[in-house]
Amino acid sequence: MTDPIGEIDRTELMSVWRQMRPWHDSVEGIGRLKRKFTVSALSNAGMAAVIALSKRGGLDFDAVLTGELIHAYKPAPEVYRSACACLGFKPEQIMMVAAHKWDLKAAKDAGFKTAFVPRPLETGPNGKVDIAADASIDVFAANIVDLARLAGV
Repeated sequence: MTDPIGEIDRTELMSVWRQMRPWHDSVEGIGRLKRKFTVSALSNAGMAAVIALSKRGGLDFDAVLTGELIHAYKPAPEVYRSACACLGFKPEQIMMVAAHKWDLKAAKDAGFKTAFVPRPLETGPNGKVDIAADASIDVFAANIVDLARLAGV
């Protein structure tokens, strides 16, 4: 089987992760949440890309975790289990915060609490965002700063 995307093209496509900027509320929201909680990224992006985004964007995570560390990608259950192992928390002590309901469903299946933060431009200017109420999600927040407010910080 041949690779439909060559290595040079793949490298160029993946470099987009290094060019991304955080959402407008992320720096303040993460900073506030860190006053009371351990805050970690759990991403399907590569470790170098998440670190580059964090540094460039001023995202002060306590930890950066990626599926790359265990050679799996969300929504595989082992990715969520790895967060427990790496951070030293039981699943019920972790809240997954995401703009993707598929990610939150997998996190909930792993025993995590869940918080949905809609990102209207997540899939582009004409993308559709599912903001419908979902009983399986524990917290709905307008953005990360709102989530911090709801968490009392």
